[in-house]
Amino acid sequence: MAEADSSIDTSPSDAQPPSALPNGSSSNANPHPTSPTTPRLNTQQVLEYLRQRGFKRAEQAFLEDNGKTQNLDELVKQNLPEESAAPVKVDPEQAGKDAAVIAALRSRGRDEAVVLDPSERAEAFRQLESWVDGSLDIYRHEFRPLLFPVYCHFYLDLVSDGYKTLAIQFAKQHSPSLALQHRQTLHHLSTLLLPAHVKSNELATRFRTEKYVVRMTRSGFGLLLGWLTEGVGGEAPGAGEGFGGDRSRRARMAVMHVINAHLQFDLTTAAATSVSSLTLEESTGLVSSLIPTAPTADGAASRTSSFHLAQNPLKLGPAPLSQSLQEETERILNEEGVQQRPVTSVPGLVAPAQGDLLPQPPTFRMADVKREVEKVRDARKRIRLDPNVLGPDAGEIVGIGGAERFSAAQRSGALPSVCAFTVHDAMDGMTCAGFSQDSTLMAVGFSESYIRLWNLKGEKLRGMRSDFQVTGVKDGSSLKRLREKQGSTTRKLIAHSGPVYTTAFDISSPSPRFLLSCSADTTTRLWSLDTLTNVSVYRGHQAPVWDVQWAGVSGGWFATGSRDRTARLWSAERVSPLRVYAGHLSDVDCVRFHPNGLYLATGSSDWTCRLWDVQKGSCVRVFIGHQGAVTSMAMSPDGRYLASAAEDLSINLWDLSSGKRIKKMTGHTGAVHSLTFSAESSVLVSGGGDCTVRVWDVRHAGGLGAGADIGVGGKDESKEEVVKSERFLPRAVLSLMLFGMVPTSVLLPMASNTRLAALNALTFSVWTSRGAGLVLALDGGLILLPMLRNLIRIVRPKLSWLMPADENIWFHRQVAYSLAFWAMVHTTAHYVNFINVERSQVRPQSALQIHYTQPGGFTGHVMLFIMVLMYSTAHHKVRKQCFEAFWYTHHLAFFFMLGLFTHATGCFVRDSAQPDYIATFPFYSTDHCLGYLSWRFIIWPAVIYFGERVYREIRARRPTTLQKVLVHPSGAMELRINKPSFKYTAGQWLFIQVPEISKFQWHPFTITSAPEDPYVSIHIRQVGDFTYALGERLGAGPNVVASLTTSAMNALEKRASDSKEGLEVLPAEGRGEFIEVDSSSMTLPLVRIDGPYGAPAEDVFESEVAVLIGAGIGVTPFASILKHIWYRQRRGNLGALKRVEFFWICRDAPSFGWFQSLLQEVEAAQADPNFLRMNIFLTQKVGEDMLWNIAVNDAGASYDPLTLLRTRTIFGRPDWRAVYGRLRMAIESGQYLPGREAALRTKVGTFFCGPAGLAKTIRQECLAVNTESINFTFAKEHF
Repeated sequence: MAEADSSIDTSPSDAQPPSALPNGSSSNANPHPTSPTTPRLNTQQVLEYLRQRGFKRAEQAFLEDNGKTQNLDELVKQNLPEESAAPVKVDPEQAGKDAAVIAALRSRGRDEAVVLDPSERAEAFRQLESWVDGSLDIYRHEFRPLLFPVYCHFYLDLVSDGYKTLAIQFAKQHSPSLALQHRQTLHHLSTLLLPAHVKSNELATRFRTEKYVVRMTRSGFGLLLGWLTEGVGGEAPGAGEGFGGDRSRRARMAVMHVINAHLQFDLTTAAATSVSSLTLEESTGLVSSLIPTAPTADGAASRTSSFHLAQNPLKLGPAPLSQSLQEETERILNEEGVQQRPVTSVPGLVAPAQGDLLPQPPTFRMADVKREVEKVRDARKRIRLDPNVLGPDAGEIVGIGGAERFSAAQRSGALPSVCAFTVHDAMDGMTCAGFSQDSTLMAVGFSESYIRLWNLKGEKLRGMRSDFQVTGVKDGSSLKRLREKQGSTTRKLIAHSGPVYTTAFDISSPSPRFLLSCSADTTTRLWSLDTLTNVSVYRGHQAPVWDVQWAGVSGGWFATGSRDRTARLWSAERVSPLRVYAGHLSDVDCVRFHPNGLYLATGSSDWTCRLWDVQKGSCVRVFIGHQGAVTSMAMSPDGRYLASAAEDLSINLWDLSSGKRIKKMTGHTGAVHSLTFSAESSVLVSGGGDCTVRVWDVRHAGGLGAGADIGVGGKDESKEEVVKSERFLPRAVLSLMLFGMVPTSVLLPMASNTRLAALNALTFSVWTSRGAGLVLALDGGLILLPMLRNLIRIVRPKLSWLMPADENIWFHRQVAYSLAFWAMVHTTAHYVNFINVERSQVRPQSALQIHYTQPGGFTGHVMLFIMVLMYSTAHHKVRKQCFEAFWYTHHLAFFFMLGLFTHATGCFVRDSAQPDYIATFPFYSTDHCLGYLSWRFIIWPAVIYFGERVYREIRARRPTTLQKVLVHPSGAMELRINKPSFKYTAGQWLFIQVPEISKFQWHPFTITSAPEDPYVSIHIRQVGDFTYALGERLGAGPNVVASLTTSAMNALEKRASDSKEGLEVLPAEGRGEFIEVDSSSMTLPLVRIDGPYGAPAEDVFESEVAVLIGAGIGVTPFASILKHIWYRQRRGNLGALKRVEFFWICRDAPSFGWFQSLLQEVEAAQADPNFLRMNIFLTQKVGEDMLWNIAVNDAGASYDPLTLLRTRTIFGRPDWRAVYGRLRMAIESGQYLPGREAALRTKVGTFFCGPAGLAKTIRQECLAVNTESINFTFAKEHF
């Protein structure tokens, strides 16, 4: 604590000169008359002089000596103003009273010195804060500045005395109330936790050695003295009770000791109501931070401008060229043969006039100016002035070969080419700045939730009086009378409750009428620049609003971008949005209108930019190429280009017509925060966090600042990425063998066999038929292998690298295509053979006899007929419309295989003219038959397939019970089945048979329950004959579904309108839950299930990142996967899995009801929000009515109005290239998977269930992003 004999310093700003002080009021009150010839320097002038010259030790010694030796009267006299040599009329009686009160207070503080307990400082500050808060409103703004210095000294005293824990508690309890105005200083002080820190810290030293000036009225000062001395509030009674007793007295004495030692009061006789809080704020602080008022020799106060004039003038000429740049310039000029060097500067621009200089900051120091000049020199490259600015004839005399200089008249008529404005003392609180179109107004937003408006022409900003009422305005003269009489060139606009992120002036007219601002408080506000008041608030976003911009057309339209991943279109006349633009996967950081106002560009943290049709609300362009969040955008005035900057430190230039990137420009070493095109759209200017402003030539490849532009030899990053060619897989090799190698292997041995000389006379036709026959024999055995479902489930984990076990249906089709092709070749060759046999008499039979009487011809025609039936009904359109036809005709395969097995019994290839039959199988003599005995290729796959069918039939007849039938609002049925013998894993599927509907049909469905559930569930959508018949049999037909959907929607609308919490308290039927079918009045049918069978989705736990993509009803396997993940996450057994990305693409909104309740449970159970991320897409074209309903229900709700998930629904289709590009970059950056080892390859598995066309697109984009360190795989579920 300070010494008890320290005095309170006061310096009345309008007090008397020293001669007016009463003599004899104190023993130390000796008058010191002023001398006009020997001016006396005050404390502030001495400090300023020492600091300008860097005499730090002298400054510290002066402050210590000054604080110890100066008495009360000297401090009072020393701080008296001397603004004029004329005598000032002062009331001697009032001055005597002030001196007496101060002297009495000083002596009281000396006599009542106390030793404080550390905890009493917190109580003292609490009582002071309570007294300030309980004071009258007219004095509270005077008293509040006392809190900050008292807090600082109490905190520093605690730290200096070694009470670290008490200091932290004191700061935690009392600093929040001061953080709004002193955030940075409080943070700085909070880092001082040891006595050594306080001694070595410059800011702490200043607080301990300098006086803290507080401006206050005389009446307010009297109230303060009353509380300090007697514990009363005078006219402003202290905040109620608790100000009596010894404890209160000790607390007041603690505050008094700080005031005596470290505070200096600047008193004024003005009325309390006439002193604004802004005036008090600007005149409060440490002595060294206030503006010096040094007197001149004649007694007149020296202004800041006179101090500037006494210094050497600054000459801001062109920056000197570096050695490398100078050599490069000389080389280029020599190569171009330039004899006359260009004019690099204009003499009149070297030494600016005094009127052109910017106003200096309040604490002016030459070192500050020099530092600013050095920054300008370092950041500036070249300034190329346009000669057209000096007049129409200036372009003829300025150029590469021009030798003439500008005339004085031309220079004086030219406007400044560069104007700079600096906001002083903004610290980190300044968040944005904007200029009006006519450059007369500047608006700056601050993190303290207010906007500061400046008039750059120096005119007064006058708002309306506090008693302003609209009813009082009758004409222009009455409105003028209601304005404030006094104004200032700056004005504070206060209404937001969070940091202001963007300000935008109205551009409908040169002179702005309105100002828009957006804030972290989720609102956008419209300000009238005529009345300087907030006239409208626009609410709708559910998160902070990052950007706002006016449309460049009439109508008062503007757009906003928010953290809620949407951009919205507004009209100034309506408080609800006109359009909602949803599609980005992260924050919409910036919005820009096209010059014609018909298109809106948005930039997002998902690394993409999008171009929207303003009227339709649809996305017409997606710009992909950045590797970081997009921070700024600019539209060229000619409407051809879009420039975007991102956190990857690059600037991309896009062609709006084609959507392609024209060039990529790099050079900034910090994030780019601002982009602006020139009026002719040929130059782009960028400002970045590296404290540089760069100028780019966007029309030419080698322009200024092109950096890594593709036109100057850089990497061409505008070309589309080429998808990497896949390696030849074993399936491709196998196909080549079937189509080429096998027939060739038959041709040469047969041609050289002397025993077949008779048949070889038929030459190529018989060789072709034999080669094709061998391929058919192989195909006959291979085509059964993909149908061995149980065998595939066993060999799949072991042989997936060799056989496409996950693609069994695809493999089955490829073999079928091969079988059809070689069957046509084989048949055609045999027709030729039979004709040639009849002509050459190699065999005694005719062609017709061989066709229809021989075993080979007869079985061949039967197999052709069966193939026609099977292939025609296997087409996907026929199979979808009439699955029964496909099912029954495919079971003709038994007769086909029987024909294939007996096709060669006639032994057409033999060395004798007549067949040599025997009584045993294979019914012909092996001594004469030289065929390749194709039945041996078929018998073993056929036996295995027959055995599996028998096993499946036995397993399907084990006891199975249908427990429940549940109907969802979307029309999907959920069957819950109990079968104790059924064991499965997540992601598998099964076949179901209902004998009452069909005794032979088995239909595949995905299992939607998890292995941990006590039942097996499947979801069935009623779209075909079998599913419709099953729905009717189970009491869940179309009529039940229609009534359920209607009741659910009615409940949704009713609860949404009645509940204050919006959609958070919807009933079960409105949350996508189900209604159980009443089975008491009917007998549930017998259900058989066959399975389970392996699907690729069960490999999800072997990937570090799992990307689950379901389209429509294709989401069913992932219902089981997500539930299983939920169970395993609770057990802490996730294997290699670290992150899950779930995508669900629905065609219409009712489809969300299928698994809405499940997704809600999974989302709510996530302890780690980063583990599972859901992405819900709605591809339905949203009508205007539905859009308004969504917007209304979305306002103020914490859940999505369509899905009731915390994850918001995205309208449109996913951009898979952007999805996988962002995922790869996030993994490589180390932010997506913390702790990932770069040396180990990360596996990212994509599991898809849905249409084949979408699967092809996703597979292409997935494999295209493979790298050496990240392995992207793709798997599609097939039935």
